[in-house]
Order: sequence, then C-alpha cells, then structure tokens
Amino acid sequence: AASVPMSSMPSYRASQAAIFGTASRDSTRSSIELSSTACTFGPARSPQRADPIDADRYEQRFTPRKPTSVWAASNVERAKQMIAAGKMAAAGKAAFAGHEQRIATPLPTALSADLAQRFRKAKQAWKNFERFPRGYRRMAIGWVASAKREETRRKRLDRLIETSARNERLEFM
Repeated sequence: AASVPMSSMPSYRASQAAIFGTASRDSTRSSIELSSTACTFGPARSPQRADPIDADRYEQRFTPRKPTSVWAASNVERAKQMIAAGKMAAAGKAAFAGHEQRIATPLPTALSADLAQRFRKAKQAWKNFERFPRGYRRMAIGWVASAKREETRRKRLDRLIETSARNERLEFM
C-alpha cells in the first residue's frame, strides 16, 4: 500500500489500498474525522490498529470497499451526513449505493434474564467480569447472547463464567 497524505485522498486510485498519515494521537484530528474523510471517497478503514510513524504520529490503512461489504450503523450515519453536507464524492456514493441490503447486524447488548441471573449467582466470576473494560464486556455478552440455540447460549455462558472466575478474558477477545 502506498503512503498517501490526507490532502491527496481524493485522487488516490480507488482500486488500491492506501495509508493515510494522521496527526498525533493527542491531537484534535480524531479517528472519526479520518474515517469521515475516507468515507467521502468510498474506502473502509482496516480493522487493525493504526501503526506509529514516529513518537508523535500514526498512520491508518484504508482499503477499497467491496461491492458486498457490510456497513456498520456508524458508517451509514457518517455517509448520510457527508451526502447531506454535499461532501460525498462520486466514489463514495457508488460504494454507498445499495447499502440498505448490507447493514451489519449489531450484537445483542444484554443477556436474557435467566442467563443474567445464572451469571450473577457465580459471584466471583460476576465480580471479576464487572471489572473488565466495558468494550470487552459488551463483546462477551454479545457473543453469548447472539447464539441461535439456547443450548449454545448456555455453553458460551459457562465458558464466560469459567474464564471470568479465573479473572481471565475469553481467548477470542
């Protein structure tokens, strides 16, 4: 992937991945601002963490969206705002076209009452779990609650309780 300054983002070839240098992690230029700018031209931010350029700056990789790429609710909202503000380029509009059929389904944010009660009965596991970062707790609960079969939800909860009791996180996280 080529390293491309932010000012040239509109002209990079849409078929290539590009790396856009960004300002300091402590600066006012946020990841959301960078994603909004990239959304204007169609690419999606790669999920891996941004790589440091030096002690003060980092870079973020962007890749062209595939026609079948799913759109997260946050990116749909961002794209709609860019279109309304007249900032969406043709490449961004083309990537956004038909997004309604490709919306990412969010994970559930809560356990069913019976599973939540079962988890809370394992007092040490629940106490440890509550001390984990909010993002981890959200993903772990979503993983348990998103299982299609009740049996699978129970097995996943058992695994979560076991790891939480040891004050450990699930391996996939």
